[in-house]
Amino acid sequence: MMRDDVDRETGFDENPNEVNEGGAAHSGAPDTQAGNAAGNAAGTPAGNQADSEADILRSELAALSEKLSAAKTESSAATERYMRSRAEFDTYRRRMVDELSMAREKGFDSAVLPVLTVADDLGRALQAAEAATEAASIVAGIRAVHDNLLRSLEVMGVSQVGHVGERFDPQFHEAVAALPPTNPQQAGTIRDVHRAGFAKGERVIRPATVTVYQE
Repeated sequence: MMRDDVDRETGFDENPNEVNEGGAAHSGAPDTQAGNAAGNAAGTPAGNQADSEADILRSELAALSEKLSAAKTESSAATERYMRSRAEFDTYRRRMVDELSMAREKGFDSAVLPVLTVADDLGRALQAAEAATEAASIVAGIRAVHDNLLRSLEVMGVSQVGHVGERFDPQFHEAVAALPPTNPQQAGTIRDVHRAGFAKGERVIRPATVTVYQE
């Protein structure tokens, strides 16, 4: 039998390296295919969709952040407008209260002034009657009327200001004349009252007209 025939029957190969190399080549093929599959995984439609959704979420988050910032700015501006409007309203309300109070006070003054004229007349009549000693009863009657009128004014909160010997106060007194004092203690005091003054608390309705001692 020829050697070639024996080799074919036994499967013997004189070049085992070729078989090994072929076997090695065939045995390494699966690793190469796995590497290619892993490399191509990122480029699949599923991977591209995930990246796209992430980009959309980031864009929406940025838009929401901008809207939140704008809402905060608008809220601060609205709060400032409200506080300004509130302050303006409070100022307006106080002004209206003051104006109403002033109007009431002016109305009160208008009602009191005619009564003060009566008090002036009675005061002058009393002075004239006091000069006539024989008319003591008349003096007593006029004095009673005058005193009653002053008490009525006091009930209304009105008091008489300006009396002889008081220290001159330009807030309550109006000096129409000045005379030198006869002693140092008289300087700056009221010598004569020509017309009584009236005040309600610290607010002068009518100042007293007086003559003062002045050096």
